[in-house]
Amino acid sequence: MKIAMITDLPRLYEKTMYLHELQTEARRQNITVEVFVLEAGSTKLDARFPVHRFLKGALFAAKARQYDVIHVQFTLPYGLTSNLTKGFHRKPVLIHTHGYDVFVLPAYGIGMRRIGLADFLARATWKAADGIIAVCAKARRQIIREGIQAEKVYTLYNAVNETLFTKKSHIEDPKIRAIKEDSEVVFLNIGNLVPVKNHTNLLVAFKKYLKSGKSPPSSKLVICGDGPLRRRLDTFAKNIGVSSRVSFIGQVPHEKMPELYSAADVFVLPSLSEAHPWSLLEAMSCELAVTASRVGGIPETIPTEGLLVDPSKPQEMAEKMRHLAENPDLRKHLGSENRKTILKKFTFKSHLAELAKIYERLLE
Repeated sequence: MKIAMITDLPRLYEKTMYLHELQTEARRQNITVEVFVLEAGSTKLDARFPVHRFLKGALFAAKARQYDVIHVQFTLPYGLTSNLTKGFHRKPVLIHTHGYDVFVLPAYGIGMRRIGLADFLARATWKAADGIIAVCAKARRQIIREGIQAEKVYTLYNAVNETLFTKKSHIEDPKIRAIKEDSEVVFLNIGNLVPVKNHTNLLVAFKKYLKSGKSPPSSKLVICGDGPLRRRLDTFAKNIGVSSRVSFIGQVPHEKMPELYSAADVFVLPSLSEAHPWSLLEAMSCELAVTASRVGGIPETIPTEGLLVDPSKPQEMAEKMRHLAENPDLRKHLGSENRKTILKKFTFKSHLAELAKIYERLLE
């Protein structure tokens, strides 16, 4: 079986990232996966309208004829172009959605389909596709509600390399090791600094945690990631008086992330919208206790529903953080259970086995 995997996000194919790991596991299972990163052009027009990518997608049709299945990451633009050129390449097209192209929060300007034209094109692309992958059951239900045939929409949860993402007893990187030096409890958040990740409410929750009743353990909030809100969030942390206990550490190379998870005590994910976040799976695989938003596929992933929160309620978030901070034995137990969940349900071996079944159905 020979699969053409298409994406316009180079990061997905970096070492240790999803497409790189998927390709490696596929090789072990005698499936050939060739990844094609068709990036956007460098002009301002390309940043707003994917003209360059549409042309690249159309030209790719000539290569597509060499493969058994065209597997496209994200609905637009390459899901659309792969369907439009199907008469030429004559191969089944599988669209792999990741949440942003399914879930919409118009009030926050979140979700590709919040714009009328994108909504129309996404629906047309799904109807024309031979198969659609949703990364959680909630996303699958949403796609079906758009009028798409249920039998061609598959739930396939994301996966993590459980061998790489494991708790480290020794942390080699001195910068990561220093995170723990002056704190009993380290809260860790990972994500791009954009509105959907809800960092403002996270900072408010952390302040409430620090100011709550009995003095909590000496704590630090570490935020890993970068984005357009970096300066604004730094200023906000200073304005509410928590900057001395908050560290914005920017991007960390993905291969070093297991050490970062291992330096933390609690993983906090307060996003307004998610489908099935890789950061959550990585944290669980590294035996971190987790508290996260009750959105998307997160409730389908975390075994302990009592640790889920309403992302619009910082007080609720602060209470969960405090509960975990004050109970080290509970953190250890939850971390162990999280690791078991990963090994049972979210490894790349099981992920690819399910994906192979989808390929086979498309080729019947």
